[in-house]
Amino acid sequence: MYPTWFDEGLATYVAGHPNWQGKIPASVRKRVLSAKRTWHWGKAYREVGVRRAYGAAAAEVESIEHQVGRTGLMELIARAEAGEDFNAVLADLLS
Repeated sequence: MYPTWFDEGLATYVAGHPNWQGKIPASVRKRVLSAKRTWHWGKAYREVGVRRAYGAAAAEVESIEHQVGRTGLMELIARAEAGEDFNAVLADLLS
């Protein structure tokens, strides 16, 4: 499985909804990336704002795709859904 920030960011990214334009502050990025489970996500977007949260999550997914390509992004999803640790797979693909 993958973290909630990735799930929400992927949905936002592939839907083409640029909910946040401009630079994403490091504090927002950090808060969004800490949302590993659904109940964390709700608290995160209430703290930083819905548009910022979804925009930051989508930007993270976009960044991953830029680094590993569409094929790598699809591999990340497939391997995580197959039970591999999301962070370990991501680190493997980024190395």
